[in-house]
Amino acid sequence: MRKFKVVTRITNYIWAESPEDSRKFHEDLINKGKVTLQKDGETTVKFSRALGVQFLEAPEDISRSRDPIEKPRPLDWLEIEQDGMSLIALVTKLSKRRVYYYEALTQTQRSIDRDAWAKWAGSHKVHPSYKEKLPPFIVHECVRVHREKGLISDHGGTPDSSVILATLEKYGYEPDDYELQNGYWAENILDKELNNYILETSSKAGPPGPDDEVDEWDIQLADDLPTLDELSK
Repeated sequence: MRKFKVVTRITNYIWAESPEDSRKFHEDLINKGKVTLQKDGETTVKFSRALGVQFLEAPEDISRSRDPIEKPRPLDWLEIEQDGMSLIALVTKLSKRRVYYYEALTQTQRSIDRDAWAKWAGSHKVHPSYKEKLPPFIVHECVRVHREKGLISDHGGTPDSSVILATLEKYGYEPDDYELQNGYWAENILDKELNNYILETSSKAGPPGPDDEVDEWDIQLADDLPTLDELSK
């Protein structure tokens, strides 16, 4: 991370008899809300080497301006579609030369040269983490765990926040202070998906019977869907 000096100014050009009059009129415009930082402010950003000042830490990717192809980060994910199926690779960590990722199809940790990752990402659909979209396999796993624990069934249930957070943590999703203050998007998505699943399955199912079996709701993947290693050959 780098240090920056960020300044937002309100500038007015004023006819006045004296500097004091122009300053007072400028302050009156601000105090009365006729000019505001949101509407009239101009922001400049410069690198800073200032000492003895307290730097605030900006949340990562808050501007959503990062190029995920050239600058991948953990929790970005790549989606390769084939015959209606999807191969998903979730970035887990980075080194100077390699991108480490979790391949959902084989459920294994793999790594690849950064240049090769950029080539794949440029040729397929890449989802940067700041888009706040979860890979489908995480949603499906959370549903599966809820069913295995008996928290939901074809006839109803309630999402469990501890299961949701444990599923997210398993794949590296941990909220920062900014997300905790403004609502943790990943937890909200899983909670919404679980509630939608409960509504859909309970509306289709009749009254529960003693011999009812629980159907698995999981990702269906084609056996011939290639892994990323195979695509690189």
